[in-house]
Amino acid sequence: MHPILLKRCNDYRIFSSMILPENPQVQESPFQIETLDKISFFKRITNSPRIKSILISLSILTIGFIGVLAYLNISGKISIISFARESANFVPSTLNQQKKESALTRFLNSRKNAASTSINTPTPKPTQKIQINLSIPAPTVTITPTISPTLPMNPTSSPNPPTMQISYPSEGQYIELTTSQTLCIVDVPVGTNTQGLLKRKNINNVGWGSYQAPDGTCFDPYEGQNTFSFQYKNSKGEESIVYIRTFTFHRIKKVTISFSGQLYRDGNCNNTQDSNEGNVNATTTVNIFKMPEFYIYDTISTNSSGLFTYSTSIDEVDSLSLQGGPISPEGYKSNPNYSSQTITFTKSNAKAHIVIPQVPNENISACSSK
Repeated sequence: MHPILLKRCNDYRIFSSMILPENPQVQESPFQIETLDKISFFKRITNSPRIKSILISLSILTIGFIGVLAYLNISGKISIISFARESANFVPSTLNQQKKESALTRFLNSRKNAASTSINTPTPKPTQKIQINLSIPAPTVTITPTISPTLPMNPTSSPNPPTMQISYPSEGQYIELTTSQTLCIVDVPVGTNTQGLLKRKNINNVGWGSYQAPDGTCFDPYEGQNTFSFQYKNSKGEESIVYIRTFTFHRIKKVTISFSGQLYRDGNCNNTQDSNEGNVNATTTVNIFKMPEFYIYDTISTNSSGLFTYSTSIDEVDSLSLQGGPISPEGYKSNPNYSSQTITFTKSNAKAHIVIPQVPNENISACSSK
């Protein structure tokens, strides 16, 4: 028997002799004793609680390891089948070297055969020169203007108050108006942002009024210097600057003129009222002519003593030229040698008196000798 097996058998025998009591009556063979010792040894091992727990743990670990391998194979991370195939197709390095050497030998033999074989290569013919004229049209470039998008107005844009122009009166102007005329200020917008325009005013520093819709501001100015102030506001509440004008005003006054006359008896037809020549005691019509146009400006009547009076009013800056032309009363004729007088009335010459000769019918022959 091998020395190691003999030693192990002796160990089993000693171990079994410690457990089983010797029975001197039973005579066992060496083989039976060795078998019983092995069975008793494994039986005791498997019945041990500690050994059982170790075996169970190893079984669980083995099952877990197999599960991990199966999961990795299914997920494609490790291919157990391909690994097995590669292991099966593994060829020792010596065999691979032989295969390489045989492949190299075949390649060299094929090269030798190719070198010994003559190859009839056709002689290339020169090719004709082909001239190709290519007419490539110039590319047409179409430029499409890009329209920049309009940016929305910035809600926080800078103020844009209304801008106005006062065209009448101008600063420092001298103005004369008659009593029938009215002074009206002319103001017009010249800028933008005048929607919903309102205006307030301060005339001759009497105080600012409230904002109202703009109108042609008309007022009766003072005699002499006047001033006014205007300010404007749009629908956004943005106020303009204050516009100020100063001017000098004069109201043209009316002047009353008086035009009086008398018809007298000119018996000697000399165009002069002598001391013995009195008035024409008759009522007649006197036409007042506007000169130099020579149209009838007005018509009046004399009294029974041949006196007439005409009055009217003119602007102090105006003048009026009048002429009296009476219609000869019954029994009288106008003096053919008399030239009617034209009176120009002004502010400084507002009164005038004239005498108009009338020749009695019985004395008309005296005029022929003149």
